[in-house]
Amino acid sequence: MNLAIETQGLSKRFGDTRAVDGIDLAIARGSVYGLLGPNGAGKTTTIRMLTTLIRPDGGSAQVLGHDLRREADVVRSKVALTGQFASVDEDLTGLENLVLIARLLGFSWRGARGRARELLTSFDLLDATDRQARTYSGGMRRRLDIAASLIVTCDLLFLDEPTTGLDPRSRGQVWDTVRAIAAAGTTVLLTTQYLEEADRLADRLAVIDHGRLIAEGTSRGAAAPSAWRSAWRPRSRRTRRQGHARRTRAPGAGSAGRSRHRHCGVRVGAAQSRRCVHGADGQAGGQRRTCGTGEMMDAPTPQHVLASATRPARAGVFAAVLTLAWRAMLKIKHVPFQLFDVLVFPIMMTFMFTYLFGGALAGSTSAYLQYLIPGIVVQTLVFLTVYTGVGLNTDITKGLFDRFRSLPIWQPAPIVGALLGDLTRYALAAAVVLIVGLILGFRPAGGVVGVIAAVALVLLFVSAVSWLWIIVGMLVKTPESVMTSSMLLLFPLTFVSNIFVDPATMPAWMQTVVSLNPVTHLTNASRGLMHGEVRGGDILWVLAASAIVTAVFAPIAMRLYYRER
Repeated sequence: MNLAIETQGLSKRFGDTRAVDGIDLAIARGSVYGLLGPNGAGKTTTIRMLTTLIRPDGGSAQVLGHDLRREADVVRSKVALTGQFASVDEDLTGLENLVLIARLLGFSWRGARGRARELLTSFDLLDATDRQARTYSGGMRRRLDIAASLIVTCDLLFLDEPTTGLDPRSRGQVWDTVRAIAAAGTTVLLTTQYLEEADRLADRLAVIDHGRLIAEGTSRGAAAPSAWRSAWRPRSRRTRRQGHARRTRAPGAGSAGRSRHRHCGVRVGAAQSRRCVHGADGQAGGQRRTCGTGEMMDAPTPQHVLASATRPARAGVFAAVLTLAWRAMLKIKHVPFQLFDVLVFPIMMTFMFTYLFGGALAGSTSAYLQYLIPGIVVQTLVFLTVYTGVGLNTDITKGLFDRFRSLPIWQPAPIVGALLGDLTRYALAAAVVLIVGLILGFRPAGGVVGVIAAVALVLLFVSAVSWLWIIVGMLVKTPESVMTSSMLLLFPLTFVSNIFVDPATMPAWMQTVVSLNPVTHLTNASRGLMHGEVRGGDILWVLAASAIVTAVFAPIAMRLYYRER
């Protein structure tokens, strides 16, 4: 038999918990295989192993004829993953999300936009093209998520509980999409908690519980439904006693006096039930259907949702990194608080310290401005480093981290791309501070060369510090926790320094503390370069500190990046 997936004794442990315990699978190419089970049964862990996101502890696995351990990169080039949660970037528009994935899969910018619009049309999302994904309904986000998995024709599509939490209409739309994908010849491995869903979509079913397969067979035939319910019942009773019986059936299934049409997935009352009429819509390869409400809905067809047989060449390292850097820059455009920190915060700090404290600290605002501006550049860029960790943590939380790692790209590209995008963000923020300073009367004696050298030195240092926030972003649970952690470090670093005042005015013990602060040396070095003084000791100190921080934290960050989750 020509198999898409073949496993023998596949197993995975997390500590003392055996998440997957010796699973044997033989899934034929071109079929829809349903993996049915409650929460915690091992479905997602199985999919994460088969998509190369985590390594099996035992057993063997062949995916599309390739060994899962030895040929992981080849496997990633032939499969696509739609995770348990809609893994779309909610800060980006629908179009930008699909262009991002298309670029990572090797499309040109023009080709990526064309393919993205084709999929948005097929998935009935064209009207929401330029809306941020955070404004989408749950069903729209899930359809966008599936569309991202179909940028190129994959041989095997993994769908991990694709309809959990969706309303009946959205569930029906997802079901139609799965049918269209399968009809075009793509193998689909579907996990679900809902017996009805598995029975309607899958050619073969397997029930998994406590990491083991407890039943397997076809979903067709007169005896099949009762057989599946028999295998499913023991766990159902247990979960029902725990108050979670809703997990074992699709929402609304079996309600008295109601029925769900097989194709539309829209529940209607018995008195309102109508026949769904399918017919040609006059468009090539498309169908248009009329449901009980009389509303016309476009069902995606294989010709529309699947790309042509010609796959673009794999994206190079440079292209993947630049694409992910482009994504990081879009965050400034779409996320208000990031725009605030890049544009508003440095302007506010410059005005506040210059005109509220400048006269008292330096005798005149003009003199103080010459002292303050280099320090404000340092403070602004040091504070912005936290967004590297916040962005990474958000990607992990939302599932984008897994999507990027499941793609056939240079694996460190998401980290390097984020760092490159942050460098652009830092340079923009520095330019804002300097322009405002020049308008207010800042006159750097070192000229353009001195200013560029100072900014370059600051960029080097903050790039090293960013590795620390990458580590924090992968260790804590929420983006808010990353921000809270940053305040505990960044406020002492910037305010217990010489950014705002000359340390000579401080007590002796405080001068000692300030002299040991790396931000003090960075500020001295950048201040000297901007005013035409090369302070070699401070410059060497900054270069050494940047090298040490990178040498210590970058390997730790990359080790955590590859760590199993």
